Amino acid sequence: MEKNILSEMIVNAYTELKNARTEFFETGEEAIAIREQYDAKRASLIASGKIDGKNSEAREAQLEVLLATETKNLLDAKAKERQAHYLFDIAQISVDSARALLRLEELLQGNKE
Repeated sequence: MEKNILSEMIVNAYTELKNARTEFFETGEEAIAIREQYDAKRASLIASGKIDGKNSEAREAQLEVLLATETKNLLDAKAKERQAHYLFDIAQISVDSARALLRLEELLQGNKE
């Protein structure tokens, strides 16, 4: 493999890995923030007395209805985080492949000498 192509491949793989890691971190932070919003609203609803079901199942059902938007936001954020984690793993595989090709190239060059 030509050195310029291999060098470009390695640089691109590490750039993609850095970008994927950044995205994974940011989506994780977003999921944490949305979870905190969900928890705060849930606590606020409970403290306000709006949740007045006669048993725990009824109270949970009321919370489910009142927190529908927050629940959807939380599920969406977790899905984005999982997607970012997947892309990070794929980027890591690209780096590992590039490193393996580099090592193979080094071994082939060593055999030529």
